[in-house]
This record gives sequence, structure tokens and C-alpha cells, in this order.
Amino acid sequence: MTPVCSQEIASGKEATVKHLQRVTGPAREKSYFTLVARKDGSTSPPRWRSVRAAPALLSLMGRRRHVMTGTDPTPEIDTAAFAALEQEAPILLRLRRFSQGLDQISWFSHLGEPPSPKVRRVAQLYLDRLGFPEADLAILADYEDAASVAETHDWSSPAWEAEELLRADLTEAALAVMSEEAFEIGLNLVAQAAGDSAKQAAEEQASLWDMADEGALNLAVGAAVQSAHGAALALMATAAGDQEAEEHAFAAKFQLFELGRWPVTVIGSSFSVF
Repeated sequence: MTPVCSQEIASGKEATVKHLQRVTGPAREKSYFTLVARKDGSTSPPRWRSVRAAPALLSLMGRRRHVMTGTDPTPEIDTAAFAALEQEAPILLRLRRFSQGLDQISWFSHLGEPPSPKVRRVAQLYLDRLGFPEADLAILADYEDAASVAETHDWSSPAWEAEELLRADLTEAALAVMSEEAFEIGLNLVAQAAGDSAKQAAEEQASLWDMADEGALNLAVGAAVQSAHGAALALMATAAGDQEAEEHAFAAKFQLFELGRWPVTVIGSSFSVF
């Protein structure tokens, strides 16, 4: 199974069907995340359909419905709320597109296999962007090894602290361009979609590996959800900035999941990948 690649997803059932037909074709050079993160405007953006009304929209519309007649005065528009809505809507749109394609990701489909040249290249991109370019790729052989490494991971290790600093910076940048409520809506949308699709894929792979350790399964799914969370932060934080989301370390880490791997952790001079 090849990593999923998709174009911008237009609203409507017919467009969704066409999108699914496209993603079943041959693998393309760019990852699904990269295509969602595009900011060059070369494809038409879909219409925005709110998952839940963002706070700016609620403020703009009010809590009551009004029946407009020809004698009604021109309604007053809260310009600050409208400006916030203009800024938040495209970001939520991008997260919606991202979450919609997560069930097409080939989660955990190439665990334990020898690394392909692309896996090596993406792993090195992640290490370079995280600040550990000298670390060597170490392929774990089975679920038991992966779970053992994940469970004994040092949560105060330099690599873990580097990721936490990146996550904190992205969160601060995202909250500078959107409200806390819209921020939580976007992350919850991605977490739900990633959790559902990754769990189903992990259970299917576990049966193929004859692996009955629920703890190891939960570790794999949790890592996938956390990676999708980091990718979503990159999408939000860079939506109004100069840096492209796909240039971020979290984008490279998520792409390893797209390639069917489980990037477990960086320990010492080794980057352990299942």
C-alpha cells in the first residue's frame, strides 16, 4: 500500500467520490500533508462548511435568527468579529481537508521492513529539522522491540525536549492568528479522525503480526495521533506566516507515518523506526 496523495478536497458528495478515485491511483511524489499544506493557490479552495460554528462566526451572527424585511435597517456588522472570521475560516478549512484524508493514510503498512531510499530521506529531513542530523536510522524488527523502546523512552531526553519546544512555539504562533476555541475545534477534529483511522489500521496490522499486546497497540495509535497533532499545529501556525508547513520537522515525522512506518523515538545517536 502506498502513501496517500490527494488534491484539495472540494465540498460536495460528487467531489469527494472523485477525490477517492484519485487517491487510489499510482503514488505521487508529494505527500498528502504537503498537498494539503500548499499555499500557492494553484487549486481552487473548497467552500467552507463549519464543523461547529467558530466563535468569530457566532459573534458575527449573534445567537438569534432575524427575519429581514424591506423596511429593516441595514444590519450592523461587527468588523472585528468579521476580520477574525476571515482569518480563522481558511485555517479551519485546511484542517478539515487534512482530517478528511487521514482515513486514506497507509498507517503501519510497512512496519519492520528494510528502509526504502525515501524513508531514509524523510527520516534525515526530520532529524535535520529537529536538530539531530548526526543520529543514525535504526530499524526495529517487531512490535515487542518497538513497544519496549517506546516504554523506556526518556521523557527528558534532548530530542523529546526539542519536540516540546517546537510544539510550544507552534501553539503560540497558532494562537496569534486564531482564537482558543477555533484552535481547539481544529485539533479535536484532527485527533478524532487520526485516532479512528490509525486504530483500525493498527488492529489490522496487529492481527497480521499475531500481536495481542493491547499496550503496544495503544502506543502505536497514540504515536500516530500525536504526529497528526504536530502536523496540524504546523498547518495552523504557518497559515499566515512565511514558512511553509511542509518545511517543519513535524511534517517530516508525519510523512514517515504516511510511508507506513512508526517513528518511535530518538535515543542517543539512534533514531528508532519500526
